Amino acid sequence: MALSNRYCVRFPSSGLGTIADGLQTNTGLQMLHLNFNSIGIGTDVMPEAGLRKLGEALLRNTALTILYLGANHIGDKGAEILADVYSRLGLD
Repeated sequence: MALSNRYCVRFPSSGLGTIADGLQTNTGLQMLHLNFNSIGIGTDVMPEAGLRKLGEALLRNTALTILYLGANHIGDKGAEILADVYSRLGLD
């Protein structure tokens, strides 16, 4: 099962928290598209909190195998958060 939430121009990183909440108990979603959104641009210039929450959910989630976050502006701190999660998952 896949969910595509790409090209949502007004999708702030706070929306990542909502998605993360759902991923905590997800057992069916295997692919999540969040690419080409406004994460980290405009008034949403600090996406770290949403990415941190998403990262914690990814550590608990065993169903999701593909996550697309390309073409967002997560910045260096966001990249560090995700790199830490990937390392903890053994994906480095």
